[in-house]
Amino acid sequence: MHWLPYRTAVCCVMGTSTFKTSINLDEHSQQILRKKLAAGRYQTTSEVVREALQRMDQEDIRHEAELKMLDEAEATGIDPRSHEDIWADLETKHSL
Repeated sequence: MHWLPYRTAVCCVMGTSTFKTSINLDEHSQQILRKKLAAGRYQTTSEVVREALQRMDQEDIRHEAELKMLDEAEATGIDPRSHEDIWADLETKHSL
């Protein structure tokens, strides 16, 4: 059986305004979305997408803070490795 991408309309809130958009999801993403909705924590697809975007934004902020800390540590001379080397070691260690 061949699955076609799931297409859904999403209403996004930006400040006091909203806009509608549509997204195409692969089968794996469809399953995640259905599972989240079935669990009852989210009432709509929009809620799932909004939280996912918020989490991505938080992850970006956290990543930027980590890079800043690495830059500061490198500048102090505590570790002779560059932040790129330290980050690569962390990615390897934690399978990122």
